[in-house]
Amino acid sequence: MIFNVTESENYRLNRCMTEEEQSQLDLDKLAQKIMGIEKPFLISQKRNVLRNNILKQVAVANEYETETQFSKVIVYIKKLAGLLNLDFSRRAEMKERVFAAIENTPQRSFFLRNLLVFHKKLISGAVLASLFMGMFSFVSVDTSVVMAKTFTMLEFSQGEVDVVRDGKSIEVVAGMDLFEGDEVVTGDDGMAVVKYFDDSITRLSSNTEVIINKLFRAEGSVQTYVEVALESGTVWSRVMNAVGGESAFVLRAKDVQTKAKKATFNAKLADDKLEVEVFNRSVDIDRGGEVEKVLRGQKAVINGEVEIVALVESEKNLDWVKDNLESDKVYLAAVEDRLLDAKIKSMGKDAPIGTSFREDVAVFLTFNDVDKQKKELDIAEKNLIAAEIKLSRPNLSESEKVEAEMALIAFADEAKEFNQTVKEVGYSDQKYSEELKQILDNKVLTHQKELSVIMPDSPLYQVKEVVDEVALAGISDSTELVEKKLDQVSEKLAVAEDAAVLGQTEVAKEVVDNSKEELGNVVEMIDTIEQSTPESVSTLTPKVDEVQQYLTAVSVAPVVVDIVTPVETVVNPELTTTVLTSVPTASMTEVATPVVIEEEILDEDIKKIDYDIYVKGEKILPSGFIR
Repeated sequence: MIFNVTESENYRLNRCMTEEEQSQLDLDKLAQKIMGIEKPFLISQKRNVLRNNILKQVAVANEYETETQFSKVIVYIKKLAGLLNLDFSRRAEMKERVFAAIENTPQRSFFLRNLLVFHKKLISGAVLASLFMGMFSFVSVDTSVVMAKTFTMLEFSQGEVDVVRDGKSIEVVAGMDLFEGDEVVTGDDGMAVVKYFDDSITRLSSNTEVIINKLFRAEGSVQTYVEVALESGTVWSRVMNAVGGESAFVLRAKDVQTKAKKATFNAKLADDKLEVEVFNRSVDIDRGGEVEKVLRGQKAVINGEVEIVALVESEKNLDWVKDNLESDKVYLAAVEDRLLDAKIKSMGKDAPIGTSFREDVAVFLTFNDVDKQKKELDIAEKNLIAAEIKLSRPNLSESEKVEAEMALIAFADEAKEFNQTVKEVGYSDQKYSEELKQILDNKVLTHQKELSVIMPDSPLYQVKEVVDEVALAGISDSTELVEKKLDQVSEKLAVAEDAAVLGQTEVAKEVVDNSKEELGNVVEMIDTIEQSTPESVSTLTPKVDEVQQYLTAVSVAPVVVDIVTPVETVVNPELTTTVLTSVPTASMTEVATPVVIEEEILDEDIKKIDYDIYVKGEKILPSGFIR
């Protein structure tokens, strides 16, 4: 390497400088030259081409050069790292010394002087960096364990309760762990509550027997599967949000499977007759591969055949039902508090939003674009959790609220950039691209599961909306996007149901109205898809009909109908009183609707809808109007 220096300078340098000092001078001048070069602007495709060419050259070089000048150094570093075993106080002392050295050392030409000069410096620096990065995690919180892992347990027992494991009865203690194969049996005065690891819950009435068939949690994923067999008796199940493709809660009774991802239902098995009553969202009744969907306010009666009928008022007013609905309210609040406490314990009560010095350095020292993107996504997720903690505080100042909302926006933006990186990587390495996509998908699913208990009146609901937007942002296939949007509409309708039960009528009505609008947008998307790929619509239409049916069941209000004296075509002309129908609703608001029946009503014009209500067009007919 030649530099522009005079002969006298050469002579003086050669005489007065050691070889090390001369090398240092050369490196400093090289650094100045490199720093003066402008960075070329390359679009993403060209960057990928350039990167791939470099990697190919490296691979070719490795074929002919099996051992580089640094091979021995690498082996030496690994050997030293394996021998070192420092206690906590030593590690803390080393950390402080590293920070002190960074603060007190001039940073001029830091990387070239310290990473390229001499093998001895390279070894010491590499060992120090390895120890430093190994001792202290990248982000100040491990976001993967924020949601505290729970176990399946017998949460509560009263009266005569027996737990059978491997054919033998064992001592029953509240809070005891339960495992696959365990049987829980209640006697004449017994009652038990089983809480599963996915936060779903089952309450056993007296004279009931269940067997825990399957408890599955996918490693490194939020996918879960719980299967319980009902041998006899009555069980109430509140299924929490089972997110992920194959996630589900399944109750088996004889040859029938009752499957749900999020629902509240009651199951009764006696004398080979099974009844499944649905009080929130919907369940699938699978009998030999034939699947029937049962909506809120309906029940399936299986006794040879499957019959779906509306729940009558007396069934909804049973003490067992009302007590369980009330217990569900308390339980949902407890789950929300537990998840928030887990985040506070992991992040700290103050939960600062931003990046730490360690995080800044780690990102700065990451030269691989994809690895850097992953680190930045982790930081954005950490700040999302910090924002949740801030927003949950009472008396939040306006500036703190703005800071938290900016963190939500930053997470959405970072996820968008990560999705773009996934797309770019896919041009050259599809498998790696899918692995990267799975990273973001798991993060989104985890937050969706945690936030499933958040109601629209909560300040954390905006976090839920941001996470839902991120879930949609990474979907490029239009058919898949429609399916995801339909899932989200169903989820919002379930939230509206919960809000209505809690008495939040105006909030519930607003959610239902928004769901109607979103469903309309989905229908427009399907019309567009039909023009390009009409074959895709055949799979989407049934799902739209299903959500539309669910929307109708949720959004219909109880109606006070003033029956005006009908004409002779009505069977019972004495029905001149006010009738209150028992239609469930998200708004739970009684609406007086005068109905005048003047024209002749033909049999083919009459339609029966849920809850034994008969209508002609938009008019509700008198109760019991049957020819």
